[in-house]
Amino acid sequence: MTISRSSRVLAVTAVVGLALTGGTAMAKPIPDGPGMNKAENYYGAPATPRPVTLPDVPTNPYMSANGTSNIHNDAYMTDAYSWAGPLGVTPRVKSQLLGGECASITFDSKGRIVAICLLNEAYLTLVNPKKMSVITRLKLPKPPEAAGAITANDYTKIAGSYFYLDNRDRAVVTTSTNELITYRVRTSNGKKTWNKVKEVDLSSYVTDDYPIQSALPDFMGNIWFVTHNGGVGVVRKDDGEIRQYVMDDEVIGNSFAMDEDGGVYIVSTKAMYRFDLAAGADEADGLVPTVTWREEYENAGEMKPGQKSAGSGTTPTLMSRNRVAIVDNADPENVVVYHTKPRLNGQEICSAPVFSKGASATENSLIAIGDSLIVENNHGYASLASTQAGRTTTPGIARVDVTKAGTCRNVWTNSEVIAPSVVPKFSAETGLIYTYTKPKGPGAVDRWYWTAMDYRTGKVVYSQLAGTGIAFNNNYASLYLSPSGMGFVGVTGGIVRISDRPR
Repeated sequence: MTISRSSRVLAVTAVVGLALTGGTAMAKPIPDGPGMNKAENYYGAPATPRPVTLPDVPTNPYMSANGTSNIHNDAYMTDAYSWAGPLGVTPRVKSQLLGGECASITFDSKGRIVAICLLNEAYLTLVNPKKMSVITRLKLPKPPEAAGAITANDYTKIAGSYFYLDNRDRAVVTTSTNELITYRVRTSNGKKTWNKVKEVDLSSYVTDDYPIQSALPDFMGNIWFVTHNGGVGVVRKDDGEIRQYVMDDEVIGNSFAMDEDGGVYIVSTKAMYRFDLAAGADEADGLVPTVTWREEYENAGEMKPGQKSAGSGTTPTLMSRNRVAIVDNADPENVVVYHTKPRLNGQEICSAPVFSKGASATENSLIAIGDSLIVENNHGYASLASTQAGRTTTPGIARVDVTKAGTCRNVWTNSEVIAPSVVPKFSAETGLIYTYTKPKGPGAVDRWYWTAMDYRTGKVVYSQLAGTGIAFNNNYASLYLSPSGMGFVGVTGGIVRISDRPR
C-alpha cells in the first residue's frame, strides 16, 4: 500500500505548514493526534549506566567532531556515541513544530542543532536545543518545476538528507538543483543568517531523474558524491576537478563510509564496493575513483515492503580489525561482514541470517559496537499509512557478533520491539541502544515511543511516550544524542527532545 502525494500533503501539511512564518518558525509544540488519554506515558524503569569501551574511530579532519558531523555520527558510520544518552529518570519531552521532517541533524561547536527539514521545500535550520527554538533558517534551492510534498522514497529530490558539518562548523549540502553548497552562520547587527560561501556545480554529472544521494569528504579533503544511477564521483581537493565512475545497471540508495587509508565503501543494489583514488587510464585524467574490490551479495531481487530499492538498504558500517558490514537483501536477510583490504580468496569474512523468512527488510545502517553489530527490522513500512489507524510493522532488533575466529554469531533477537523506520543509536557511557518504537493500537491510536534497550541482553529498559499521531512518525529520520546528553528524533512535525529530569 502506498500513500499519494496529495494524501501526504493533507496529512502532514495540516499539522506542519502553519508553523512557518517569515524566516523562522514560531516556538510551538507539535500537536498530538487522538488517543493521548489511551497511551501509557512510560514503561519500565530508569537505567543504571553500564559503560562499554568502544574502539577508537579516527576523526575525519575535514568533518566536525565524531558524534556531531552527519546522520551516522562519524566517517565510519558507526551510529555509536561515546557520551551518555537519557537514562529514563522522570523523562521530560519537548517538541518543536518546524517546516517538515528534520531527518538529518548535526551539532555545531556551540552545541546548536544544525538540521535539514523537509516537506514541500527543504530548509537549512539552526535550532537552540535548550529552548527548542529556531535561530535562523534558509530555504534551499529547488528547481522551479518541482512541486508536491516528499514521500518516503524521494527525500533527495528535495535536498540531500545526507549533508555534513565540516571542521569549521559549515553545513555542506547537496541540493535538488545538483549543486554542492557550503553554508556558514553569519552574525550581523545581532541577527544570525545562513550565508553561502562556496558552490560546486555537479549538474554535468547528475540528471534530474537520478539525484545526488550523498556527498562526504575523505580523510584527504576530496569530496566524494554518489548518485542514484550508480555514479561515484569526486571533487578533488588540490585542483577542484571532478571525476566520475558510473556502475553498469546498478542503483545507489544510501550514503557511504570512509577510512583513513583512503578507502570509500559503497553498496549498490547488487554489490558491495571499495573505491580508492588511483591513476586513470589516461595520464590527463589524474586521480579518479577506482574500484579496488567488488563483492556481490545475496539478493532476493525485489524491493520488500520497508525498503526504498531492491537491494541492501544499509549505509556500509566500518568496524575495528579492518572490517566493513552491511545487511544484504536475501530472504531472510543476512548481516554480512567483509574485509576492507583486498584479498585473493574474496572479501567476505562471515554472515548470519536475521529475522524470519518473508518478514525481513532493513533500510537503516547497522550500529557498530566493537565486534558487535545491531540490526533493525523495517519490514512492512511501505509508507506513512503503514503506521496509521493503530497499524504497525514487523517487529525485530538483533545483535550479531563477529568472533575472533572470523564467524558471525547471533547473540540475541528481540522479537517484540517494533521500530518501523528509525536509524537507531548507541551510547557507550550508558550501554543503551536507543530506538523509536510504535506498538500496535490500542484501536486506532498511534503511539510513538523513545525506547532504550540493554545492549548486552536486548531487553527493553524503558519507553517514554513522544506523542501520538502522524506528526510524531519519524518516517526514516534518525535518533541523535547531543554532547550534553539529551536525545532528539526528527519526526514529520519537526523535532522531539527527550531529557532526564535533574536529580
